[in-house]
Amino acid sequence: MRKKTSRLFITIILLIVFPMLAFFSFQLSTANENEQIINDVYEEQLSSVLFSVNQYSNDFISSLMDRVAGGYDPVTQWLNKEVDYLITKDGFESYLITSIDTESNINLNAGQSIDTTLQTLLIKNCQENTSIRKRLLAYKQQGYRKMEPVGLIIDHSGISYQVIMVILTVDQQNYLFAGAIDPLKFIGEVLSPKMQQIASQQLILTLQKKTDQVILYSTDAMSNNLLVTSKLWLFPDYLLGVSPKSVTIKGIIKERRNQNLIAIGVLFLMMTIGLLMIFQNIRLEYKLNQTKSDFVSNVSHEIRTPLALIRMFSETLLLGRVKDGEKHNEYLEIIFKETNRLTNIVNRILNFSKIEAEKRKYQLAPIDLTTLVKEVFSDYSYHLESNGFTWSQTLPDQQQLIRGDREAIYEAMIIIIDNAMKYSDEKKHIEVLISQEKNAVIIGIQDQGIGIASDRLDQIFDKFYRVADNDRYFAQGAGLGLSILKHIMDAHFGEIEVDSQPDKGSIFKLIFKKEQVDG
Repeated sequence: MRKKTSRLFITIILLIVFPMLAFFSFQLSTANENEQIINDVYEEQLSSVLFSVNQYSNDFISSLMDRVAGGYDPVTQWLNKEVDYLITKDGFESYLITSIDTESNINLNAGQSIDTTLQTLLIKNCQENTSIRKRLLAYKQQGYRKMEPVGLIIDHSGISYQVIMVILTVDQQNYLFAGAIDPLKFIGEVLSPKMQQIASQQLILTLQKKTDQVILYSTDAMSNNLLVTSKLWLFPDYLLGVSPKSVTIKGIIKERRNQNLIAIGVLFLMMTIGLLMIFQNIRLEYKLNQTKSDFVSNVSHEIRTPLALIRMFSETLLLGRVKDGEKHNEYLEIIFKETNRLTNIVNRILNFSKIEAEKRKYQLAPIDLTTLVKEVFSDYSYHLESNGFTWSQTLPDQQQLIRGDREAIYEAMIIIIDNAMKYSDEKKHIEVLISQEKNAVIIGIQDQGIGIASDRLDQIFDKFYRVADNDRYFAQGAGLGLSILKHIMDAHFGEIEVDSQPDKGSIFKLIFKKEQVDG
């Protein structure tokens, strides 16, 4: 049986425990990869938000250029007042429009611009950026109008302006537009409403200088805890930033990681508890099987002893070997007593089965305990003597009437006597006494056996429990007697008291309360 159990444990470990540990290891190893994927996906989503802000800026300037091209008079090459108004109201502090030939040469005398102190710096910037003019013209010749930031110009007061260049086409003639934009004015008047709209309740959008990372604008409370940043296309020296409003991606990932770890931990705990329950059930099953095996073995041994005596004495009588009439009667009496003992053993097993099925019934009637005690020891005298036991009785002269089931109380005393015989080592003496107290009648049965340790007294009435199941002393028995005894006393509303000390013996007291006795 133990080999089978060991093989079962090994099978469970191989089929359940190892795969479970491998699964948990895999989950933990892939947790960081999953978190990185989540982080990348989330950052891509936030980057798309920044892309939309940049795209809006470009679309806004591109729309403005469409309107400028529509309002430009190529004949006089003069800007009307409508164009002036369009340009200056959206952040341009200075601009010029001049023709450009196929070689990207410009004619500044043919253009017109607002007369400001930035004019000279803007003209100089246009003259110096020949490569940019060629690149923009090449885009235009391919049918694509590209706007490109062309460095910063700083006026005498120290204010920086971003130069934007673009090629415009009017009546199949190309013109170079160059304008100086005040970034702060453009952000405040053009971008901030759009950024507020995009940010809504979930995000924080910011603008800051690339050089010193000082935040110039934010859709919410100022924060340097930016998750994703991107250049502002029209203003390369400025950075757009975005972060979640309520929680950072690190917080989201941390929360998700914690949730995954908790889920894995709970799953691991549940599987561990399940395995422990399986092991416990297997252990209990093994213990139950072992108990059943011991039960069959012990019951067989108990039954075999009276059967052997009955057979031996009956064969002796049948063979006619006993000539003495007195001896003949003695043998018949022994056979009768052993038959009663065998009947008691079988009844005990049957009664236990009835108790387990909750079908045992008790027939209560007046009985005299004194007479019953004498009957028990009369029936058990040969069994006691043949096992080397002596006994004594201290019984009152008058009757001790109680209301109970005669067969059950007889069985209760036999159980105690059997235990006294099984657990007596050298001192083989049993004493029985009946006493009467104010509220109870008591049957006391005392032995001088090995005794019971105090920490085991609460267990002795459990089914299949045997106190002396150790290396020092081993007694045959199924461990059912005291559990049956307790059931009998409970049915009689009685109590059991046990006083025992190791190596000094035990005394079992069956207490019947008077109010139950008399009733």
